[in-house]
Amino acid sequence: MADFGSEAPTPLSPPAQTIPKQHTRGPVAALENDIRSSAARTVQEISPDLILDSSHQDRLLIDDTEVKGLRESIAAHGQQVPILVRPHSELSGQFEIVYGRRRLMAIRSLGISAKALVRSLDDREAILAQGHENNHRKDPSFIEKALFAGELEEANYSPDIIWDALDISRSYASQMRKVIKAIPRDVINAIGAAPSIGRRRWHAAVDLLSELDISAADALPSAFADDLDSNGRFEVWYRAIVGRKQNPEPRPAPSAPPKTISTKDGEKIGVITMSRGRAVVRMDPKQVIFSQWLNQHADEVFKKLFADWSSEQADKNR
Repeated sequence: MADFGSEAPTPLSPPAQTIPKQHTRGPVAALENDIRSSAARTVQEISPDLILDSSHQDRLLIDDTEVKGLRESIAAHGQQVPILVRPHSELSGQFEIVYGRRRLMAIRSLGISAKALVRSLDDREAILAQGHENNHRKDPSFIEKALFAGELEEANYSPDIIWDALDISRSYASQMRKVIKAIPRDVINAIGAAPSIGRRRWHAAVDLLSELDISAADALPSAFADDLDSNGRFEVWYRAIVGRKQNPEPRPAPSAPPKTISTKDGEKIGVITMSRGRAVVRMDPKQVIFSQWLNQHADEVFKKLFADWSSEQADKNR
């Protein structure tokens, strides 16, 4: 049931496919055996226009190179491996793809009909088949699996179905949930599948974000270099987070309540307010003449004030 990278010619009697040992029991094995045993009588020629995408995406990006290779192989030898579809639950006469998305993309670009196994699968069976077929072929990355698990959880699939579909444990599912809750989908989309980046690196990033109290988007550059693949984009993003820890932004000084400035006789001159480390002086409306004088002599007044402050600091440091 692998979504092969090429469509090599096969003999008239296709060889039996071996079910991985870990899947020789249970509903998934029964489903796979049923599909294989009945393939000869269920393969149909279907227009790609009648086949809709699955509502749950298990891949962030399909490699154009892989699709190109499949397209060339199918054009030369025909489609040797059928895709799996199920009748659409709401649109009569249309189908929903369960697996074989890359093959379907190649077939669509060729403008030919798709050879498909048509199976009446409920949502649970479709998700199990999609998840297991996805794991049997080119391994999805950690973040792709995490997003797929999150989509299934939002769709109210039970935990045991999610664990079975992705062949993961309960604790591993919990680790995935932690990552996708901390990192928004748009940030993950900007980075990509990052196939070389495993669970530990994504978790390290999440832990740093929590420690620094910043969002995942805060460390995302406005644009990545064009020559970077998704692994490289992750590294740039991760280094930006680490950089925040090594060179933290100075925190603004705490604000203070406004302070009234008065003469020795109690006449109000104005109000001084501290905000984000800056002093803002607002003169009293009655002090128009003094305000004009201060504006004319501000340079010498503030130079004297700064000199007095510097002298006080020097005395304290002796």
